[in-house]
Amino acid sequence: MKLKFIFFCLLGLNIVSCKEKFSGTSDEEFKSSRIEVMKDLTSIEEEKLEKAFRVVALYAMEEKWNNSDKYIDKSINEISLDVINNKTYDNLVNFAEDFLKQENEGEIKKIEIKISEIELNRKKADSVITLLKAFKPTEIKIIKGIWDEPTISVKIINKSSLTEITEYLFDLTVYSISQNKKIDRVVSGSNYKEGKLKGEDDFFAYISRSLSPIIENSKRLQKQLQNPKYPITNLKEYDLRIEVKPYKIVLKNGTKYVYPKKTLADYNTEIKILQAQLKTLNSTLDELALKEMDIENEKSYNEEFLFELKEIRKIKYKSEERILKINKNITFTFPSRYEIKKQNSVGMYALSLSNSLSFDNSDENLIQYQIRDTTYIEYEDNYDKANGVLNVLKKETATYYIKETIDVLKTTNYYKLIDTDETGYIYVPHSDMYRLLRYLKINDTHYLYSMDFKNLNECVREFDRSKGLIK
Repeated sequence: MKLKFIFFCLLGLNIVSCKEKFSGTSDEEFKSSRIEVMKDLTSIEEEKLEKAFRVVALYAMEEKWNNSDKYIDKSINEISLDVINNKTYDNLVNFAEDFLKQENEGEIKKIEIKISEIELNRKKADSVITLLKAFKPTEIKIIKGIWDEPTISVKIINKSSLTEITEYLFDLTVYSISQNKKIDRVVSGSNYKEGKLKGEDDFFAYISRSLSPIIENSKRLQKQLQNPKYPITNLKEYDLRIEVKPYKIVLKNGTKYVYPKKTLADYNTEIKILQAQLKTLNSTLDELALKEMDIENEKSYNEEFLFELKEIRKIKYKSEERILKINKNITFTFPSRYEIKKQNSVGMYALSLSNSLSFDNSDENLIQYQIRDTTYIEYEDNYDKANGVLNVLKKETATYYIKETIDVLKTTNYYKLIDTDETGYIYVPHSDMYRLLRYLKINDTHYLYSMDFKNLNECVREFDRSKGLIK
């Protein structure tokens, strides 16, 4: 019986040793060995093997990143081949499964810790909000202020247990009801060395805000407030809604309460996103989808804007156009609502595209057209509307290729590039602005059209329209 048992053990070892193994000594050896290994695999096993290869590549990337000193002379591909070398199909799948499990256990722990932190911060925020909401705005009205200016006045009462307040700030925000839009905001308050106490009927303070900045940009209010009868208590008739909340409360003992920047809904959303991520973490190759494992597919330069671009372009939009004749042969088209004036920029203006091509208003050969959107929009000033310039410069020796700029912008993190075509691009020059730039050269004359927008929809529509800038 003992001999029979040993015979079966040896037979089993022989079967294992006969299984084909991968070679990782070189790319050529690997390709040849892969063909041999895959001869006896089913389609399901082939798919599992492909997933295992992708996981090995991920492992190699992490190794290279986390242990760069160890792999100075090795590429990610070489690290992958080292892992694969001398492994059977089963060995490689087991390696991938173990790595996935280890990775996901670590990721799960990180996410769970993050969720706990957010829940704790949400609890702290909730307690602060509850306390500060006891400072209630009442008697919101428009009164005659300093220099007879219409002024918003708000009475604040303190229903909280807080007292001896040495510093307070309140956030007063004005909204247009019809536009559902914030049109003004001010943070105002005061300091008290000995600490401010509650007054009669919990009275705490009055805060106010002049309406002059709003009236300047509102034909409606200019008309309605020509001969006002103060106090005005029905602000809805003036298309105004006022929100007031404590910004900061400081007590004499040094305790400070600051209204949280995040709402409770923000915290809840963050938790839901992380919980959804937990559900997507896969611990086995069978749970993975090949398309999720495509590590060679680089992110698009404008990936964060792709959905918005698609949604904007779903809606067909046609703009009436006006014509600007540059010379007898060149005609430019612009939206009819744009005002176009032939004049140089005020102050210093210089935009360099290459070593040999720069648009500078000190250059006597430069012709500039100032452009601005004249559409009337309640509560918006000129800086909120589209504005820009068309530069025209004749220069025979200048060379510039816009594709070179676009290629650089696609790889830099300094500017966010939104979209491109053969003659222009849209990018974000700073946080609250979108800019389109379009360059054309006809004979020896260079044309540069640049516009700034507060609204991405408008920027994309003009970018698409301006593909046919020249008629």
